[in-house]
Amino acid sequence: MVTLTATNKNTRTLEQLCAELDKRQVAFRFIVNLRMRKKHKVQFNAFRKIEVTHNIEKNWYHPHYHVIVEGKKVAELLLKEWQRYFKQTTSKTAQHITPIGTTEKDLLEVFKYATKETTNEGVQYSGDVLDEIYSALQGRRIFQAYGDFKKATPEPMEEQTESVGVDWIPNDVAIYEYDCAVKDWRNEYGKRLVNINP
Repeated sequence: MVTLTATNKNTRTLEQLCAELDKRQVAFRFIVNLRMRKKHKVQFNAFRKIEVTHNIEKNWYHPHYHVIVEGKKVAELLLKEWQRYFKQTTSKTAQHITPIGTTEKDLLEVFKYATKETTNEGVQYSGDVLDEIYSALQGRRIFQAYGDFKKATPEPMEEQTESVGVDWIPNDVAIYEYDCAVKDWRNEYGKRLVNINP
C-alpha cells in the first residue's frame, strides 16, 4: 500500500479542500495514464482510496491517497512519479510504502472510511469540520479500481429450489374490486383473485 500526499498548510476552507482534491485527482490521472502506462509500460492494477483528515491544532485539512498496487517495484515507481509531479510540495517522510496482507481484515482496514471522525488522539471532529469534509467528497469516487482489478467477478448462481406445488396467480393487468359476499377480490369478468372457499 502506497500513501501519497503533498503539502497542504493553506487548506483551511471547503473551497481550498475541493481545490486540493481536484489537484490530486489531476496528478494521479496524469501519473497513471502518461507516466506509469505510457512511459514505463506498467500494467497498472490498483485500488485507490481518498482519505481526508483534519489537524485541529493547526486548523487545516489533509487530503491524501492510499493505493494498493501489485508489487514493491510498482509501489516505488508510483511514489517516485508522485514526488516528481509535486516536486517541492512533497516530503519523503510523509509518503509511505507499507506491505499489507491479503486477508479480509487487512483489506477492510485500508478501505473502511473516507475520513476518520476523530484525531489520532481520539478528539472528536466538530460537526462543521465533518460537514466540510463530506461536502468536499460529495460526488467524488472515494474508491477507484484500475487495470485488471476493474473486472468484476460474477456472482455465484443461486441454487435451484424445489417447487412446492403452490398455484401462483399468472401475471395479468386487471382491475379487481372487493366482493363482500365471497370475501374475495373479483375482476371485471368475475374471476376471483384468492379463490379460497370459506
